[in-house]
Amino acid sequence: MFSVPYPLAPGPSPIDQVTSCVAAYQTLHKHASELGIDPDNIIIGGASYGGNLAVSTASQVNPRAVFALYGVHDLADPYFSDPNSKLPAEDFGKLSGDNSEDSIRTEIQERQTAARTGKLTEAVTYAPSAPPEDLRSTLAALGATDEGKVRCDATMQRDIFQYSLGGPDRAWMTLLVPKTEGMTAEEHKAELERQSSMSVLDERYSVPTLLVHGKRDRLVPWQQSDAAYQKLAQMNVETKCLLDESGGHLFDKSWPVSSRLHGDS
Repeated sequence: MFSVPYPLAPGPSPIDQVTSCVAAYQTLHKHASELGIDPDNIIIGGASYGGNLAVSTASQVNPRAVFALYGVHDLADPYFSDPNSKLPAEDFGKLSGDNSEDSIRTEIQERQTAARTGKLTEAVTYAPSAPPEDLRSTLAALGATDEGKVRCDATMQRDIFQYSLGGPDRAWMTLLVPKTEGMTAEEHKAELERQSSMSVLDERYSVPTLLVHGKRDRLVPWQQSDAAYQKLAQMNVETKCLLDESGGHLFDKSWPVSSRLHGDS
């Protein structure tokens, strides 16, 4: 298994993120023989927003198959993009307290401004509370040496996500596709639709696709996977959608955060 640390929002657009994943796949495919893998039997997968990237990437490189666990596929769904939608922010914890709301908003604006000039953020997902041995592995993989900075950056990245869910601006998808000055709500929605994995599910898409979702998911509605499945089925693409009646978001994970996202007490 190869895990791709694609650049995180805010900053890079969904298209930028897919470009990184496509490059990773092409590199893997190019070096398949020396890695001892079958270049014709590579499967792409992703979870949550990674499901969106997995399907979008698969549409460009044509792997053996693709799977998406509790994936986000329609970025323009009002559930995600409407600041007035009722995202269950209380389920995902509070801000760390290390960063003020002003500093979080400033960081978001600076990253998005930098991205518009061609500079992508180097932020990667990392749990600030992870054990030291895991941190050492992460530092080695990133070629980093400053443990404090990695923890600080990870905390800011988490706070940005928390703020986008529950902050006063409450506009999750503007992290991915900023609503720039002068852009109407309709134009922003159209851009979100254009950069969604749902947009690549057309007559050119033929990759066998597996979708898995829990019906008690309170972050990404299971209907996201069902809608993608229905579209694939209409196109006669080999596909299956497995729905876990009791599964919440991250229901396949065993680490503590999943207990809050599962829907259990």
